[in-house]
Formats: sequence, structure tokens, C-alpha cells
Amino acid sequence: MLRTLLILAAVLPLAACDDDNTDAKRPTRIICQDAGGRTVVDDFATDGTNMEAAAMLWDSATQHGTMRATGHCVSYPQERPADWKPVIPGK
Repeated sequence: MLRTLLILAAVLPLAACDDDNTDAKRPTRIICQDAGGRTVVDDFATDGTNMEAAAMLWDSATQHGTMRATGHCVSYPQERPADWKPVIPGK
């Protein structure tokens, strides 16, 4: 039982950030949701994104610095909608 829990603890963080579908020629939108499905990050990257074992990293176009998020994260090319407002943890 303990061995199974240790294996799950090692594998689950690897599945935290799912998708990095960026296009260097277009703005990249980053959206992350927590385990309850609530959006905890909605931002745009100045360049592409990088995936780490349990996190997504990007250079934020709105926060002017490198951001890091965990959870169910996706990134995809999209133009910034006119009425869009960022969702940034701690802001």
C-alpha cells in the first residue's frame, strides 16, 4: 500500500500541466484550472511556454515577468479578446 502511494505521489504531479500548443507567430493564451474546475490563471505569454514536471512557465504579457502555474493548464495560440481581463494568482 505504501509503495503504491509513493508511486502515485511521484506520477500525479507529472500529469498536472497537460498541453503546450503554442505558435511563436501568434499570442499564446495560458489557462489553468484547479481540481474543482475553477479558473486560477488566464493570461497571455509574450513568447511560447515551457513545461516542467508539474508546472507551466511563461513570460507574462500582462505581469511583465516570468509566471509559474500548476494545475490543469493548457496553452494555445489566440488573439487577445477586446473585453478580456487576466486572472492571476494573488492579484
